Order: sequence, then structure tokens, then C-alpha cells
Amino acid sequence: MSLTREIILKRLAFAKFLIEKGNEESKKPEPLSSVALLHYHDALELAFLLVLEDKDINSNNLSFMQYFDKINDWINDNPPKVEISSRPSLDKLKRKRVNLKHHGIFSSKTDVQESRIIANNIFEELCKNVYNLDVKDISLINLVFNSKVRSYLEKAKSEFSSNKNESIKALSLAFEFLLKDYESSKRTRFGESPFFFGKDMTWLNSFNIRNNFIPNLNNENQVFDVDRLSEFIDKVKESIESMQKAVKILAFGLDYRKFIKFSLIIPKPVWAIGSPEPIFHMPSTEITFNKEDLDFCINYIIECALKLQEFDFELTRSEET
Repeated sequence: MSLTREIILKRLAFAKFLIEKGNEESKKPEPLSSVALLHYHDALELAFLLVLEDKDINSNNLSFMQYFDKINDWINDNPPKVEISSRPSLDKLKRKRVNLKHHGIFSSKTDVQESRIIANNIFEELCKNVYNLDVKDISLINLVFNSKVRSYLEKAKSEFSSNKNESIKALSLAFEFLLKDYESSKRTRFGESPFFFGKDMTWLNSFNIRNNFIPNLNNENQVFDVDRLSEFIDKVKESIESMQKAVKILAFGLDYRKFIKFSLIIPKPVWAIGSPEPIFHMPSTEITFNKEDLDFCINYIIECALKLQEFDFELTRSEET
């Protein structure tokens, strides 16, 4: 029985996610780059099994290479579709993965880069020759459950070419709402969050304290070192905010090192009191936000979303009598 288009696209999107994880790993130095081989093999196996299931082809007792052969047999029986090429190269990738996983033999950087080209090309051919899909049209964003986050990620992609500022803002809001919405759904019956690490200190800076809470400090007869107090307040505020953010990212189980890179590219939105729209402190110089930055940020947000979705839960409330 044929699978629905929604299921096909979701599973292809996940295979593409593994391919792109492999592409990231392939850039690392040896021997870490060899991890890419595992991602490539898993991605292609997932895609092969999807096709076999969708086309009602029995995959029991078949090897990895036999999956590939069965798919090409189906393609040849359904002209004018064109069979997937590069069987010898695929077999070579498979053997490199076996050497790594079962014999502890690492591949050279050159071999890993060759495997990257093979895996990407075969996946692109499979999508095109079986489903008439361009890989670029298979969106990893479909893997994200949160509709608001999906919407901002789509906006970031669509605005990238014409308005990089809007693309960056959309990415910032996507990440902001991903964490906020997850946290808000995990509160106790008293409204307390398990991810609470101190009150928001956005407006507790020296400027607001000086003007709103200690107005008499401007009195010339008052002997008080306002500048030193202001410096102390700002340093304490910045330190506490940094620790709050770091602890929260770690508590969510997210990759903190990737978060650092993300935060260096994407500014954090600042929510003014009473305003529905956030403020962004964008750099005054020309933005060097390229396609690689866009892909990294989108993939990081998707990775975070999958991590949160991996252990999502709802709290059962007992009705008050």
C-alpha cells in the first residue's frame, strides 16, 4: 500500500537531516570526520526502506545493497523513470562504514569527502527519480511540531535573499518561541516553571535604577559615587543573565557550544514592557550573514526542536472540587 505524501515528505526530510548532519561531521578533523559515514549510511538506508515500503516491495532478509538493487528494478519496470547510478560508489561507502563500525578503521579526510559526494548525489537521485522531488524542496522545517516556530523558520528562508535583517529577526524569534512555548507548557499547578533560574533582569540596569528608584542621587548635596554603583549593577546584571541563559540551555538538554555560535550570529530579541513587538539591536555595519550561516541556524533550531520533542510531556491536572 502506498504511503501518504505527508509521511513520505516527513521521512525524506528526516533522511535529509541525517545527510546534513553527516555534512557537518565531514568538516571536522580526522578521526572525528569519520562519524559522517554513519550518518550517510543511516540516511540512505532510511530512504531506501521508505521507497520499498511505499512501493510494496518486500524488504525482509535483504542486505543494504539489495535495497538499492530492488529500487532500481522497480524504476526499470516503471519507465520513463531513470535508475539511480553509482552502485560501485555506494558499495564503497558501505565498506568504509563497516570498517569503522565493526573493525575500528578510520577513513581519511579524502575518503570522507568522497563519501559526502556519493551520499548527497544518491539521495538527490532517489528523490528525483522515484518521487520527482528536488532535494531543495524537501524542508527539514516540517519536522518541527510548533507551528509558530515553523512559520518563523519559513520566513527566515524566504526573506534571506531580499532582506537579511528580516531573516535574522525571524530566526531569533523562532528560537525564542521554541524555548518559551516549551517552558510555558511545563509548569506546576501553582504556575511554577522547572526551568526557572531567577527573575528577568532586562530592565534592572543602572539607568532605570538611577532614574526610577533612587531619584535623590542626582542631588548635588548627596555624597554618593553613582558611577561606581552603576558599574557594579550592570556587571552583576550581565553576569546573572549570562548564567541564567547558560543554565537554561543546559537544562533543556541543548548543545551549548552550538548555542554560542548561534548567539554570535543571531541577536536576542528584547521585549519592551507593554509592547507586542520585540526590539532588535542590529549591527550598524553591513551584515555578513551568508547561506552557510542561514543553514546552520535553521538546522540548529530544528535540532533543538527535535531534542525537546524527544522528551515532551503533558502534566495531568486533577480537577479542583
